Amino acid sequence: MVYDHADGSNVTKDAKWVATNMIRVIKEVGPKNVLQFTTDNAVVNTLAGQIVRAEFPHIVFGGCVAHGIDLLFEDMVKLPWIKAIFSKCNEIVCFIKNSHQPHTMLMDFFSDGATLLKPGITRFATSIIMLDRTFHLEHCLKRMVVSERWKTWATDSRRPSKTRIKAESIKQIILDDTYWNKCHDVLLMVEPVYRLLRQVDAHKDFMGRIFWESWETQESIRDLWKHSGLKSNLLSKMEKCNDELESIACQNAVVWTLPYKKKALSEKTKNNPLAWWAICGKAAPNLRVVAMDVLGLTTVASACESGWSYGFVHNKLRNRLAMHRQHKLVYILHNARINGIDNKRYRKTARLLNTYYTSRVESS
Repeated sequence: MVYDHADGSNVTKDAKWVATNMIRVIKEVGPKNVLQFTTDNAVVNTLAGQIVRAEFPHIVFGGCVAHGIDLLFEDMVKLPWIKAIFSKCNEIVCFIKNSHQPHTMLMDFFSDGATLLKPGITRFATSIIMLDRTFHLEHCLKRMVVSERWKTWATDSRRPSKTRIKAESIKQIILDDTYWNKCHDVLLMVEPVYRLLRQVDAHKDFMGRIFWESWETQESIRDLWKHSGLKSNLLSKMEKCNDELESIACQNAVVWTLPYKKKALSEKTKNNPLAWWAICGKAAPNLRVVAMDVLGLTTVASACESGWSYGFVHNKLRNRLAMHRQHKLVYILHNARINGIDNKRYRKTARLLNTYYTSRVESS
């Protein structure tokens, strides 16, 4: 839920200022009621976390896993051999989305209403989403650029020569099968990492599975160069990355030795560990409390940011909206949604229990 905010418009948002506001809120709700606080991975927030931990040693501090994975995606996109692919994809998307007739042509006659996606500032892995959508519309784009409608539009003498040259360049990129094979392999490479990002950013109790899922993602990337579905030699250098991946380990490296890996594989389950302890941990009441506290820790801070991403809160038309009024809008909408989700879960649980007891009575 949204509890409070701090207006940082006219102050220097250094570590001391962030820590002061965190400590203020912790004291308001009571230190004994606070188990954890999470921020994104900015240096200022990390330093603020150390200050808060010095005053309240019992509180757990952690960075946002989703934000960290998003930074990983940004670094991957900066690699020269991947950057060239995203650069061409961006050219295709921007040209078609910014040109009225090609965009309408694609949606109405070739893609049945599906459209290309531009990168969004407030979304995680936004470049990957753009590339994935473009790749899925490959055949639609190819049919469009070889059609008579495209030819008539792109060669119209009334159109600026710069636009005609650009249209021909975009056509050559779209008809290049080598480019699409590279797109396929890049998406194959980032798929396990993106899947982990979506799981982490789902705002669910994921602490019980984060280490296992991270290790599984690492293993899938390690063996990717052996994948039989590769369509280009773009990822041939993945074989050279094995030694680098071997050096990546958690703080307690013994967790990832072979016996522990085998044990993790044998005990792998899709059940939520937090739910398991809540239902089956009554025989160990003291351990149950500790386990549920640990497994209930969050791995992301993105829920705090998403509350301020609503278009009606702050946009080009409402950029002079006062901070206290923005807070009221976010407080009402965000908490109303949380309340609606809780009510929906309660009704679903009541329905399942009713079905269970009804079946028991009928069978007896």
